Amino acid sequence: MAAAAVVGAMFPEMLMRKMLEEDIRLDERSFLHARDVSVNRGCFSSADGSAMVKVGRTVVAAGTNLSVICPSASRGGEGIVRVTVEFGPACSSRFQQFRYRKANLKALALSAYLTRIINEARVVDLTSLVVKEDAAVWVIDVNLTCLNHGGNLEDAAMLAALSALIDTKLPVLEMKDNETMAEVEGDPVPLVIRSFPISHTFALFDFGNLPVRVLLDPTDDEEEHCHALVTVILDVQRGADKDEEHSFFLNKAGGLPVNRKLLQRVISEARTRTEAILIKFFPEQGTVPMDSSK
Repeated sequence: MAAAAVVGAMFPEMLMRKMLEEDIRLDERSFLHARDVSVNRGCFSSADGSAMVKVGRTVVAAGTNLSVICPSASRGGEGIVRVTVEFGPACSSRFQQFRYRKANLKALALSAYLTRIINEARVVDLTSLVVKEDAAVWVIDVNLTCLNHGGNLEDAAMLAALSALIDTKLPVLEMKDNETMAEVEGDPVPLVIRSFPISHTFALFDFGNLPVRVLLDPTDDEEEHCHALVTVILDVQRGADKDEEHSFFLNKAGGLPVNRKLLQRVISEARTRTEAILIKFFPEQGTVPMDSSK
């Protein structure tokens, strides 16, 4: 065992290939078995909404902050939701010392990615964020901090952002005659959540002489040495014409080609995981089957 540890430290890619060829992961999970997930909402009193999400060793803290602004002329009937990601100083050895620039670039890219997904999926009804049309709208800043990066940060960050938004409540405001805002008595109003995008990331390994290995919920080591990463985001919408409606976003990194059969496989597995996550953490929501062959 000590010899294997030495070999793994010196030649991690070689060790990973050898183990995957024998259908073994470094953490002893099966290929399509995810790590334990926990979600704790309302854990930070200083934020307007908050959540702490753990996916294995990956830990993300989320907090929302509310503010009121005068909207632009083109978006006077909608509020704003934006996401900012930061890395804690000790979240990963890969971001220490001269690698801070790499962490900043990843944080900027992930911030833009999550902001785009949350707005395109219409997680929050932006029209419900209007205090007075063309005069005042709510801005929701979702601040995510990665406290520990053990792999699959995208999935953990998406779940943390969604959980913090669900925990957010808007104070009741009114605009007076002198165009100043004032908080009035009344219980805060929960955000109108229209959809529940759940992210699932798969690491793909292609060793040529063997079928492509598909690993759900990759660790940081698996992400570093894989040949491609595929992220499937299933969007479970509430209030559609049907009982519920599914659409999905796909994101791929890496040069390994992904054929139709492999894509159908990961989408099918993502649908199963989405149902499990919704039942566990958002029991008021349900799902309907989605034909991934189309």
